[in-house]
Amino acid sequence: MHCGDCRFWRQPDNQCRRNAPLPMRGHEGTMDTAWPLVTAEDWCGEYQPGYIDRTSMPAEARARAQSQHKERAQH
Repeated sequence: MHCGDCRFWRQPDNQCRRNAPLPMRGHEGTMDTAWPLVTAEDWCGEYQPGYIDRTSMPAEARARAQSQHKERAQH
């Protein structure tokens, strides 16, 4: 259960879209908002399985997701 398999993870931007964007300081000291940046291998307690875009995932995460999909299909 990693971010790369979660319905809230957006690739190729590596953003977690679980919650609203967070306030942060932008260029020249201005305030801006952005979603948290995470990697496919990160995790948290908010994981929810969902659509997986396997074509844009890192190879290791793609292999793990495909393996999990095969395991689910066998049960």
